[in-house]
Amino acid sequence: MEKQAADPQLLQARVLKNTFCGPDVLEMVLEFPAPVSALPGQYGMFETGREFLLRRAFSVGYRIDEKTYAFFIKIRGKATAGMAVSSLETMNVFFPLGKGFPAVNGRRVLLIGGGCGVFPLIYLAKELAGDNRVTLLYGVNRDQDLILLDRFPGLAGVHLYSEQGESGKKGRVTDFFPESLPGVERFDRYYVCGPKPMAR
Repeated sequence: MEKQAADPQLLQARVLKNTFCGPDVLEMVLEFPAPVSALPGQYGMFETGREFLLRRAFSVGYRIDEKTYAFFIKIRGKATAGMAVSSLETMNVFFPLGKGFPAVNGRRVLLIGGGCGVFPLIYLAKELAGDNRVTLLYGVNRDQDLILLDRFPGLAGVHLYSEQGESGKKGRVTDFFPESLPGVERFDRYYVCGPKPMAR
């Protein structure tokens, strides 16, 4: 039976961790006041300060326990830069939102992540580990953005791509797929998360 996500709520979460895990990526761990059921692929809408009216969406990076989730936040401007404060104690979040990824068991699974799109695939990979054979295709613009590989448990294979080309193959995931992956037609399920051009 598939897990069911909780209805979204406006929650005040406690910040347990807020540190950089890459050149411009924050790892923020939040503890919510009560258990929350969130699925891989779901996200929260974060309040980023009084001067910014619009909330920012960040997907769940991974689950620690029923009340604690981690989010990876790409620093792109003033709003997200304001979240990179070590003294930050609480975060106002509308969570969880989105449908999430459908679960599978006993399958050959291919995860395809581009840039920030790899973040929600970490939680998905953790949920799929053990019952499935999981392979990861991961592409970025800069070599320094190839981060968080150690967060993926028990992968059957990893294929890395960078437009700079010093780490992994030079180019984009779409330049090589499916030729770079012998037997790609034998995968039972594909999960894709990344820029729209890549997903097409």
